[in-house]
Amino acid sequence: MLSVDLHYLLEKAFSDGFTNDNLSNVTGVSIDLINRVDEKKLTQEDIKQLNSLLCFLSQIYLEDVENGKNLKDIVHVLVSHFGLAYDTIAHYLELKTSELDEFLSKPEKYRNTYNLSLKLMNLFTAFVKDKKL
Repeated sequence: MLSVDLHYLLEKAFSDGFTNDNLSNVTGVSIDLINRVDEKKLTQEDIKQLNSLLCFLSQIYLEDVENGKNLKDIVHVLVSHFGLAYDTIAHYLELKTSELDEFLSKPEKYRNTYNLSLKLMNLFTAFVKDKKL
């Protein structure tokens, strides 16, 4: 089981230039609560609210974007969470479903990987924008 230290992730975010305002805006966690992360007296409600901050920081710092697995994860969320059909995603990317399979299995070797990846991420962003997963 992976143990994630929220304090470490916050320090990393701050050292990269993220601010309390940025993190509050993207996660919906109040600046006050972000400032109180290290307190020993967090309530169950505080911990529940901090989950969205932990999810966000985990995604940007712990997601392995080098191996292309994140593209499969994006497709999985679009299909399983939002009910989008796999072939709809393929059509949106202007691919056949077999080509989407090939792209997701070895994106680094697929033609036009950069543009397909951007288009897939754009689709995902449109679905999750202002929604809490």
